Amino acid sequence: MIQSPTSDVRHFAFVLVTSLSLLGFQDEPEIARWIADLAHEQIERRDHAARELWKCGASALPAIRKALERGVHSDDAKTRKTLVDLERAIGESVFDAQQRPLALQLVTFDDRNYRLDEIAADLERQTKWVFKVEVDASLSMRLGGKDRPLREVLDSIEEKLGVTITRLEKNVRALFEIKPGRPPDRRRIHIPGVTYSVRRGPPLARDKLKGWVLETELADPSDARIGSIEVLGSDGKALPLLTCPWCSPGRMFVKTALKEKVRVRFRGNVLWRSTYDLRIDAVEKPQRFQVGRYEISYEFLKTRVEPSPSDDEEWPPTLELSYKYKKGDFWQPKSATRMKVQWVSKTHASWCDKPVDADGTLKSSWPIISSDWNEDREIDPADLEAVRIHFSKPVKEPFDREIDLPPSE
Repeated sequence: MIQSPTSDVRHFAFVLVTSLSLLGFQDEPEIARWIADLAHEQIERRDHAARELWKCGASALPAIRKALERGVHSDDAKTRKTLVDLERAIGESVFDAQQRPLALQLVTFDDRNYRLDEIAADLERQTKWVFKVEVDASLSMRLGGKDRPLREVLDSIEEKLGVTITRLEKNVRALFEIKPGRPPDRRRIHIPGVTYSVRRGPPLARDKLKGWVLETELADPSDARIGSIEVLGSDGKALPLLTCPWCSPGRMFVKTALKEKVRVRFRGNVLWRSTYDLRIDAVEKPQRFQVGRYEISYEFLKTRVEPSPSDDEEWPPTLELSYKYKKGDFWQPKSATRMKVQWVSKTHASWCDKPVDADGTLKSSWPIISSDWNEDREIDPADLEAVRIHFSKPVKEPFDREIDLPPSE
């Protein structure tokens, strides 16, 4: 039997649906009718009922779970499966929504005046990172908004309080230092999970080319990809772009002799991971779990994920396993990776003035999600108290943003 994720997933879903039930969203007549219509003889009615229940989201979960407990549709395997799949999918969406703000570093503030030390403390609470204030902590400003990108809030603080906020890496945990001095003027695009700094280079004439270089770089470490860039002139028409095999899309050459104001449109994707804690208390019992489109199989310290990611998959899922001995009070975490090696042979475009990179190999760490953590058979199942699988499901969010750049000087 394939199980739905348990533990934290159920906990977060329970908290949300309990709140909704107190507000009177539980067991509405429409939801009960749609659950009944899942077994209707007309396929249109069945499809409509499934769509409406999905739209209800968390508010439909109490009624769906009550129907499952009561054995509704138990004599119809296909309809019962539809109900089970809806319960799992909606429960996952609730859980993912709970994880999203922390995963994408989104912060929320009530609309009011805050002292700088209050802001730093609130940011630490929401992001789990450290903010070190090295200026007058009594400086204050008005701040507000729900689920705002962290860097957007930090840029606002820099602008209003005349400080500079720098990110440092300290033992894997990020440290932000708030120091005196206003940073140089810059133009940025703030997206949930990523911030890009965008710069327009000076006019350039090289090899009969006239134009300027558009530079885009990450303001902070992030897992995001720009899929396409479009530069529109003052007449709204797209300007021709040249790419560099090494540097694009971070560097693009805009072919135009004009020094006009332009609008740049960025499209791409941001990745974040929703991590599921899959509990295995009967350590010798084979079990299967379903998370999104992935099926995770477990058989005493062996795991396998289907479908298995291919080498050309940009954002695969990841899996870690940990186990606890009956005589120990700590977990033994295990993870498996293999080295992915790719031969790289590129040359810079003629207009690009970046240093030339030599050909070579590009190495990156790649997850192994079919693993045996007891290959030497030294671990006795009788010695283990419990096993946990930590499965991170990749979630890809598209973005489409525009920014105006002033004319060249």
